[in-house]
Amino acid sequence: MAEKKAQKEEEEKAKEKRKEERIQKRKHRDEQKQRKKAELDAKRRKKADERHRKREMRERLLQTLEDSDGGSEDEIQVSVNNCYQCEKPYTSDFIECSNCSRRFHITCISDDYMGNVDGLEFECKFC
Repeated sequence: MAEKKAQKEEEEKAKEKRKEERIQKRKHRDEQKQRKKAELDAKRRKKADERHRKREMRERLLQTLEDSDGGSEDEIQVSVNNCYQCEKPYTSDFIECSNCSRRFHITCISDDYMGNVDGLEFECKFC
């Protein structure tokens, strides 16, 4: 009788241990799901912010073109001492578009838009 009681207690302990392991696994899976969801949400927000920023830049460019009374690109209002991308002032580390005379920090321009850097020929993404 004592053996049956001891065996039953061992079975109960094993059962309780398996239950705890299942709970831990479930908790771990839920944490992973939440982490992945947060990462995905952050990526989506970043893409949405980038689209919004591009849309604003496009609208600003169109407004600038409309304000220039439909003239040539030389008439586009260009801020003299500010980067056209980030609108912060620059000193000497800038590059000027060979088509529209917009100036950018070299660090603000991605490699996608860079032309012949050695010859300082550069065409901005708006041209």
